[in-house]
Amino acid sequence: MARIAPKDISDIQDDIPEAEKKSGVVLNRTRTMAHVAGLPRTIASVERFIGEHGSLSPEVKAVVIASTVRRSPYELTRLRPDLLAAGLTSDILEAIEEEDWTEPTLSEHQKIAFRFALMYDAGHGIPDAIYEELQESFSVPEIIELAAVCGHYGGLARMAIALSFDMEE
Repeated sequence: MARIAPKDISDIQDDIPEAEKKSGVVLNRTRTMAHVAGLPRTIASVERFIGEHGSLSPEVKAVVIASTVRRSPYELTRLRPDLLAAGLTSDILEAIEEEDWTEPTLSEHQKIAFRFALMYDAGHGIPDAIYEELQESFSVPEIIELAAVCGHYGGLARMAIALSFDMEE
């Protein structure tokens, strides 16, 4: 059960992101964050930017997103259709959930991004060996983009866990 009751949809019309208005599904995450005016639309803006900009492939972004939300049933379930649409398979998502670094369905590029995301998510810093692999495979802007994706989606996953968001019905 959610720790903070989501606001009623009729009370947050100005704060519902456009994508949710179009889909007709207002997320419980949005309804909860609406306790802070402007926050849901700001979060949606960041997600839209991550999805539409940068030089990382959709598959690499999806691996990193899945890696950083893997402990949040709410975020992983919510994002699963988008992750599959970005090119991940159910097998890859299962491997990420199990933290299987050697799953053969991940490309070498994806494995490096996955290892970076796991280390980022652990919060203990990035070991030099992993950072060296990262530098060999990704440019400086791509490394910054990887860190930004980890930070954004990892933060959302932690919020969902801490506040116990309920899945939409």
